[in-house]
This record gives sequence, C-alpha cells and structure tokens, in this order.
Amino acid sequence: MLKYLEKLGKTQKEIVENLIKEKCFGDVGEASSCPIAKYLKKKTKKGNIEVDDKFIDINYGASNYKRLYLPKHIILFIKNFDSEKYKKLIRQRKIYD
Repeated sequence: MLKYLEKLGKTQKEIVENLIKEKCFGDVGEASSCPIAKYLKKKTKKGNIEVDDKFIDINYGASNYKRLYLPKHIILFIKNFDSEKYKKLIRQRKIYD
C-alpha cells in the first residue's frame, strides 16, 4: 500500500499533479472519498479504504482489518486538501433541480 503512495511523489506539487493525472478527485473532509483514498482504491482494488490525518484504514471484510501510518508528506497533503488548498482536486458535484 505504501509503495503506491511513494509513486505519487514527495512534494505537494508532485502529489497534486499525479492525482490529477490519475483522475483521482475527491470530497473535502470525507475519509473514503478523498483523492488519496480514491487513488489507493484504484491502484490496489482492495477492500474499503479510508484515510484520515494519520492513518490508512483498510477493511477487507469480516474481521480482516489493517491500519497503516501515513508518511508525513501525505499527512500534509490531506491537511491541505481538507483546507481546500487544492481546488483542482475537489470533486465537482452535479446539482439537479
């Protein structure tokens, strides 16, 4: 799981550019639909993935659960994303009348 995060890059600029390339847009403040969670789901095709400000939680079903610490540069990205710093990565919702 962490090897995929390494491929995103080390700088905030690299992470944003790579998530845009991968078309991983997300929702602010949503653990299962932030760009990092969507990217990991796309790459691994494993279980339910949620990220918060410190961890990746992977639920494979039943009692099969794994928690991993996020690297510091990914923690910073999530903090910045949830502060709406990366507007290009915020998923645009369609509003219907």
